Amino acid sequence: MYSSFTFSVLEVHDEKIYDMLSGTNMASSTENNDGVRGVEVENPLSPEIKQTSKEKSKSSSKPAPKSSKLEIRTNYDGDTVVEGLISIPVTSAQDTKKLWNESLQLRKKRLQDEEDIDAYTASSHIIMTINVISTNVTTGVGTVGKLQFIVLAGSSAASSKCSLVKSSKDLPTPKIMGGDNSVISDTTNPASTNSRLASDTEQDWCFANKSLSVLNDVIYAKCQYSQIIPYRNSTLTHLLSDTLEGAAKVLMIACVSSDAEDIHETTNTLRFASRVRRVVLGKAIKHIVSLA
Repeated sequence: MYSSFTFSVLEVHDEKIYDMLSGTNMASSTENNDGVRGVEVENPLSPEIKQTSKEKSKSSSKPAPKSSKLEIRTNYDGDTVVEGLISIPVTSAQDTKKLWNESLQLRKKRLQDEEDIDAYTASSHIIMTINVISTNVTTGVGTVGKLQFIVLAGSSAASSKCSLVKSSKDLPTPKIMGGDNSVISDTTNPASTNSRLASDTEQDWCFANKSLSVLNDVIYAKCQYSQIIPYRNSTLTHLLSDTLEGAAKVLMIACVSSDAEDIHETTNTLRFASRVRRVVLGKAIKHIVSLA
């Protein structure tokens, strides 16, 4: 039996996808990319897809890096993938740790222009994926799978910021489901334009709350055994659609506070965790492919 592993990391912020491995030394030495950094795209469901490069090449001796567009797609096997995302082969835990630490350093440099780095990180989601292919060298039959580590945005931070606009009469009524205080701001409603928060930071935190609210909607729909699951209502849930289906095993760790002033956020988090426990994903199955 022979096994191979690849590692990828992406960040979701403000409904955009960032390839965190772009610009790392190992990524730059890969034939299929030239060290592109800070690639971002809008939610692919939006009418327009906008791609920008956060950093231009500072060395005139190097050719300009090729642009890479990240798009969420469904491949021929029915799996949700990010087209254009860098995936680097690794052979040990040390390789993975080295890539992770380097990606964090590049992310820190990218965020130097942010006015409030803590606010940015609190409203971002990070998805680390290790893809595994195991092959029987005799028969040529293999199995494929992936291990994902997902760090969700801080729900307490998003809730405290978005609560500033709850009382505005121009905004839609907050959506509350099953006791979970899930607020969804209608950012596409022209009538709410004058009522939006002025700073980008406040808007970003509301976007994080939207992502978590859509995740809450997905969990609620699965608890109700609904035939329609709103995975595509946000970039985060679209990316997690495979993880939340029956062919996967999921472990969610809810982080709560014991401080009295955090009782509201702690209660909501525990309610959400209780709802997640009621979701039935079914039995995980092997994904067998012929590599002969």
